Amino acid sequence: MVSFVAYFIGHIQSIAREYYLASKMATPLAKIFLSLVALLFPDMQLFNLVDDIVAGNAIHLSMFLQTFGLGLTYIAVYFLLAYCVFAKKEL
Repeated sequence: MVSFVAYFIGHIQSIAREYYLASKMATPLAKIFLSLVALLFPDMQLFNLVDDIVAGNAIHLSMFLQTFGLGLTYIAVYFLLAYCVFAKKEL
């Protein structure tokens, strides 16, 4: 369930953030909250290369490497965070 929720939030958060910031209800506290959500949950739309592939567009090597590097960065950060949380725990 947690994986599904993180996946769902990752795909929807950029759309929700743009909609909310475009509305007149965007307060400074809401902007801070949206920044925290964007920090905790990766924007999965950055990894969505399917639209270009289906349209027949070639994926440039630089775009592939940028997406690959972003994925590795997220993996490294989440592994480091998990290590810090669980390092002192007994199994």
